[in-house]
Amino acid sequence: MFFLKNTEQLTANEVFEQSVGIMAPIKRRYQTIVEKLSLQNSNILLCTVYEGNLLNDPLLYDIALSSKAMVSMLNDIVYSTANTYNAQVLELRNIFTKPKDYANPIEPSHIGGSKFALEINDWIQQSA
Repeated sequence: MFFLKNTEQLTANEVFEQSVGIMAPIKRRYQTIVEKLSLQNSNILLCTVYEGNLLNDPLLYDIALSSKAMVSMLNDIVYSTANTYNAQVLELRNIFTKPKDYANPIEPSHIGGSKFALEINDWIQQSA
């Protein structure tokens, strides 16, 4: 997230180029992990990255919108990898939707964690 607090004056193109540069090694490692998991002949559930509760934090408020763009880039990696390896995706942005779902700006609370656990349990039941 601190990448988003960079105070240099960059063009939009430079920002996107830096973002792609940051994402490239993440994408390669993620795809390698999922590829190895896919060799196990079992169902795979990938989870998206959730956005956090940054708007309600005075220290992170200024990057709340730009962080959503970064999360979208990460989630594009999740969805494209899922498509490549025939994996299912659990969309965490649809689970952690309320401030009470977070214990702090970036970590789920027991309420959010319970919602997440129920979704995982449902997926396991449906996959069995």
